Amino acid sequence: MSTTKRVVTWLAVMTGALLIAWCCVEGIVLPRLNYLRQSPEGIRASMKRQTPIGSKKSDVEALIEERGWNPGAGFGDEKPNSIGAGIGAYEELLLVRVVVIVTWEFDRADRLEAIRVDKVAVNLP
Repeated sequence: MSTTKRVVTWLAVMTGALLIAWCCVEGIVLPRLNYLRQSPEGIRASMKRQTPIGSKKSDVEALIEERGWNPGAGFGDEKPNSIGAGIGAYEELLLVRVVVIVTWEFDRADRLEAIRVDKVAVNLP
């Protein structure tokens, strides 16, 4: 095999290996390091552990303040008795910023009845 073919083959193999490694880092390693990278269901489960269904609205407001989350975040389609908060963001593939928004929905007695998690991509190229 000529030197040029060896170099091209080596570059192709290394490029493939780097792509596979990056996919493993993106899909397996990073979600374990930053919980915001988990699926919305995983984040919702974490929020339910911190604010179980039936929690008082004041307890949720206290958690939002304690964590320094951005209250008032949402899409405008929230139920009247709900609280939205931006709980953080992360970079995806070095191009897109993903913002994670949690909405806590309450019943008439101000008790938590549902938690919604949305991820919004901003700064799209």
